[in-house]
Amino acid sequence: MDPNIEMPEAGHHILVVDDEDLVREALCDLLKQAGYQTTGATNGRQALALLRDTPVDLILTDLMMPYMNGWQLLGAVKPSYPHIPIVLLTGYLSEAGESLLTNREADGYLTKPVDSKQMLEMFNALIRDREGKPGNRIIALDDDRVTLRILEQTLGREGLQVSAFWEEYDAIDAIRKSPPDLCVFDLMLPGTNGLELCELLRSEPETAHLPVLILTASPTRENVYRAINLGVKGFVSKPFNPKMLRDKVMQVLRQIGKGET
Repeated sequence: MDPNIEMPEAGHHILVVDDEDLVREALCDLLKQAGYQTTGATNGRQALALLRDTPVDLILTDLMMPYMNGWQLLGAVKPSYPHIPIVLLTGYLSEAGESLLTNREADGYLTKPVDSKQMLEMFNALIRDREGKPGNRIIALDDDRVTLRILEQTLGREGLQVSAFWEEYDAIDAIRKSPPDLCVFDLMLPGTNGLELCELLRSEPETAHLPVLILTASPTRENVYRAINLGVKGFVSKPFNPKMLRDKVMQVLRQIGKGET
């Protein structure tokens, strides 16, 4: 186990839902080694039945399962158990990629094969983070100043500090000087795009793990694949409404242990 990953407090319980026995058992074993209690379920129906009698702190669910898939489980759990974080797991990016990046109900996503360090860091953050943390810093980049103004007003009302830029060079310089908690980049920018800037950040040790959200009107399949490979936390569709933006930003901050629940 990576010594740099903070171990959870005793007693936290994760429900792992996957119809593949080997995958489910391997995930449960890994989480037990990290200090979590685990329970396994083979599909969404079984998971819902377990939830009635078994308190859990987080649900990790595969998407492609018989009887009740991960999307259906997400839709069934959130209205009744809104306090339980749900992380989606898939190996079928061609079918689920865009939905993973745009979904506002799930608290995070992971792809197969699972990066154990990424998974444990996300779970620890989601389970530990139970209080709002005003003052998180966000750097936003868009060549449309009206969009930037909406970003500043919407996120500022949540107590977030937003630094807005319409030139990519100024934004990157600010990020390098003082890395923020989250970056929000427009996909289409003059002479470049948000994914290219994300790739630039990933190439530098000080910014390699910065969370990034992408604003886009129409993501292509190529952009979806590229975004997931770069670890982009999500897409926000343009034109966006303020609540949609707020929900997605707070969702990402929760994943990294810097937002409200």
